[in-house]
Amino acid sequence: FPKQFLDITASCLSTAGISNIASYNALHIRRGDFKNFRPDQYKIDSKVYIERLLKILDPKLPLLLITNETDMNTLKFVKDAFPRMFTIQDCTDKIPDKTRPMIDIIACTTAKKFVGTAESTFSYYIQILRGYLSRYYPIIDDKPIFLQENSEHLVKKDDDWKCDKGCWNMVDTHHWKKLDL
Repeated sequence: FPKQFLDITASCLSTAGISNIASYNALHIRRGDFKNFRPDQYKIDSKVYIERLLKILDPKLPLLLITNETDMNTLKFVKDAFPRMFTIQDCTDKIPDKTRPMIDIIACTTAKKFVGTAESTFSYYIQILRGYLSRYYPIIDDKPIFLQENSEHLVKKDDDWKCDKGCWNMVDTHHWKKLDL
């Protein structure tokens, strides 16, 4: 990434008190991902989602929330479960529109753990970058984690896949398996 993107990301994270990689977790939620908002399209129950999220992420660590949701009150259930939740939206609102997604991607890539949205190419791209970065920074947990109510969408990197960290080049569901929660 261009140095200016890295500098902007570091500046945005520092406004939330984050100065080191892997000292926070990150979460990507798309607008309308939960069944109480769009029951005809998505089947994620927010209560089940939080239960599963609490098994994966430490609520004592800061949690970066990246979302396109414009009404943050609809995601209050995340803030209730993770009191140290923060966004960098105030910071990214001050930069050009085309740069914002890159800042969000870099910020999620450098988190200790990242939970994405299973049907989002944005989340998949972050997981791929985390695979590459974890080769140089093993403190980054490179297991792809996506939470959906349908157990077929609970995935992680398959332990039987004989591949060193950093060798991901695409999302291959044949090499992923259910995450036992």
